[in-house]
Amino acid sequence: MIDEKLLIFGAGSHARKLADSLRRRGDNVLGFVTTHQSALKELEGLPVFTWETVPHYLRGQCPIACGIFNRSDAYDQLAKTIRANGFSRILWPWDYYPYLHHDLGWCYWLDPNPRPPSAWRQDSDYQEIVSNLADSESRKTLDRILAFRSGSDLEFASYTSHETQYFNPLTLGALNPGKPVSFLDVGAYNGDTLESLIQYAEVTKAVLIEPDPDNLNLLSLNLDRLTRLHQGLNPYVLPVGAGAEHCSLSLSGEGEATTVSINGDTDSRTTRFATITPIDSIMPAECFDFIKVDVEGHDLQALRGMRELLHRSHAVLAISLYHRPLDVVHLPLAVIDLLDGIPYEYFIRQHMHNSFDTVFYAIPGRVKR
Repeated sequence: MIDEKLLIFGAGSHARKLADSLRRRGDNVLGFVTTHQSALKELEGLPVFTWETVPHYLRGQCPIACGIFNRSDAYDQLAKTIRANGFSRILWPWDYYPYLHHDLGWCYWLDPNPRPPSAWRQDSDYQEIVSNLADSESRKTLDRILAFRSGSDLEFASYTSHETQYFNPLTLGALNPGKPVSFLDVGAYNGDTLESLIQYAEVTKAVLIEPDPDNLNLLSLNLDRLTRLHQGLNPYVLPVGAGAEHCSLSLSGEGEATTVSINGDTDSRTTRFATITPIDSIMPAECFDFIKVDVEGHDLQALRGMRELLHRSHAVLAISLYHRPLDVVHLPLAVIDLLDGIPYEYFIRQHMHNSFDTVFYAIPGRVKR
């Protein structure tokens, strides 16, 4: 990618994959740089520096590639730290991913072919979703996400909506006041979303879909505690994944380094396997008031497998938009098509840094302003 020496900022799983990819392509990686001193002195055969121990002759000369890829360390703030330590040439994930995507694999919203906002504005799909968004914040958020991911709005890295994720005036205002809420959590993780919801509303029916065996253990422990605290809560766990068809799925790694494969084979010791099935095939008559979908890049397939349930329920929908680079435009359009004329109002909100935890909200019973 570049024909000179460079450093990598960060020492986590993404940084290690980045170093491996660069070295295999012939780039001269000099080492990793971390913010805090640790016992780690060497990684992947390379030295681990702190800002204080980076050789002085590299400052101002050597480019540094950001190997931090998560929802908590905002890139505009990291840029201040990097520049304050004498490095002016920064390679961000959107700079190197187009060259290294075959080696790095799926990395959530990173796009091997990023387009600037000016190109998106000529796209008919972009124009259609803009015309369907209900407020100026949604439209501005969409534009800034696209700009940030193409490298032209670094300050968006720190931006988050003033509204709480999932349970906010948009969603709670659409529920019937005083009536118990039925909740479907597609991608329940450890039950944290259900735990948040019961702070706002009485929940009597909750179905939690979670395919990851590691997460299921955490979910079981959390539900045991919640049912003791809330006597009316009656959660039901389905240990499968939601999709458009019956198949198998493998998950490797953890967090933002997780790799998800349909019908994939892998030798990784961290791989977990799950069965995928359409929700319509296992819940042919259920209805829900609130549906959350967050399934690590297979959100659209999950929604396609629950079309009949969506049409029966007319539920409040909260759908993750950050798992794939084109989801932020294409997934809302697919949802609008799936809802097929049911009166909804549509919003986009940004809830964490670096365009992670972007959520598409579909609010029933209203018409677009």
